[in-house]
Amino acid sequence: VGCRRAGGVAVGEGALPPALAGLAFQEAMEARAAAMGGGGLTCPVQRVSDFLEGRLSTEPLPPSSYRLGVAAAPLHELYPPPLTAALRDGMRAFAASFPGFDGQAALLHGVETRTSAPVQVSRDHET
Repeated sequence: VGCRRAGGVAVGEGALPPALAGLAFQEAMEARAAAMGGGGLTCPVQRVSDFLEGRLSTEPLPPSSYRLGVAAAPLHELYPPPLTAALRDGMRAFAASFPGFDGQAALLHGVETRTSAPVQVSRDHET
């Protein structure tokens, strides 16, 4: 999972129509993750084991392939509690089949929300 800086969605003033509510959620998660990383495209990270236990990871962190830098952050606080609970359930189930998935070297990076889609969303080019 990669990391990107929060961007603005050019959809007009006020609340988004219900069909675009996912974009508002996406933007909110990107902004929260950017703040958790401390800015400057530093990516917030957390060991999988710490995410599952709800605790902040301590230094030194495992190596990361993300080249712009990482910072320990409470990713377990990033999403709404029901989503965090679902992610934890899924990770625990996956770890039961793949030992080591939740080990001390497993590092979560948050949050990458860009996806491929046949719809193009214009974004603010300065953020």
